[in-house]
Parts: sequence; structure tokens; C-alpha cells
Amino acid sequence: MAALTPRYTRKNVIRGMAQIWTRPQDDTATLPPNTLALGGDWATANPAWTPTGASESGATIRFSRSTNDITIEEQMNPVDIATTSVDPRIEVTLSEDTLETMKLAYGGGTITTVAPQTGIPGYRELTINQDIDHLTLGLEGMNTKSQWRRILWLDVLSVADVETSYRNAESQRLYAVSFRLVSPISSMLIREWNLAGL
Repeated sequence: MAALTPRYTRKNVIRGMAQIWTRPQDDTATLPPNTLALGGDWATANPAWTPTGASESGATIRFSRSTNDITIEEQMNPVDIATTSVDPRIEVTLSEDTLETMKLAYGGGTITTVAPQTGIPGYRELTINQDIDHLTLGLEGMNTKSQWRRILWLDVLSVADVETSYRNAESQRLYAVSFRLVSPISSMLIREWNLAGL
């Protein structure tokens, strides 16, 4: 009697965290050098990347494609399927309660620092922008060879509905962030380490 033989590569089933990096929007931005090891510091680039910090449960990439069926009288199923819209997003719920996190979650703004004076404490102040700041986003995770996989989105906007609870609770304050890609889909780059240099 014939039997089904499952075919798979066990080492291709992986898990692990990702690190998200942002910087001011730059159409000429590139990923860090391929020589930078997994987990290396992107902040050494020029201009520097900034890590988004701790998250509640990691990052999620969502890729939503809307389509339209092309049909003809002579065939019951579509003869083609056309893409009508694509909505890539990277979503993360941030756990560090800082002005930088608020600025990222609320879509942008300006943080100013005022030095202390005699008898007057210094302070930091976040002013939220009416318009959303454009950012460039990078993401790094691990691939099936236990090396880096890096993603570059040249132009994203932070558009989440954010709810942060100020209450005596068992969990921390959280800031939901949803980065939507607004640069052309062809600019979405995914690169991963393959073989060691010669």
C-alpha cells in the first residue's frame, strides 16, 4: 500500500526576535554593510539608525493584497487576477515609556530639552506634529542559516490607533505602532546572508 512521504527541511522552521531601526526618511538609504554581523549596531551608520527599543511581543509583518478577477463568458474561473492595491505594514507594540516612543507611535513631532536654571528644574517636551513624519525603516531578524535577514522600507508612516493606560495594573504602558509603506512596492528590499566571504 502506498504511503505519503512528507518532504521538508527541519532547519527551515525557525523562530526568533527582530530588531526594528528607524531614521529620518531618505530615498538613498541602504542597509548596513553585509560584513556587519547579526545583532550588530546599525547606529554606526551615517546618518545613524535609531533602535525602537523593547516590544511587548516582537514585530509582525503584514502584507495585504487586494485583487480584481478578470473573467470571460467562456470560462467559469478567472482568466487572470489583477492587483488593485497592496498594503505592507510592520506592526509592533512598544514597551518603553519614553517621549521618543510616544513620538514614534503618535506619528511624529519635535522633542526639545530645556536646561535647568537656578531653582527651576530642566525638562523635556514633546510637541506632536499635525502631519505624519516620513521615516525610513530597517528590520533585522535571523534566517535559516542562523545569520542575518534584513529588510529596508524607504518611506513609511506611523499610523496606528494608540491606547496607553495610565493605571495601577500588572502590565506596563504600551504603545502600538503600525508602519505603512508609502514608497513604491518595488523599493521594498529583503536581503539575507547566504555564504561566508572568500
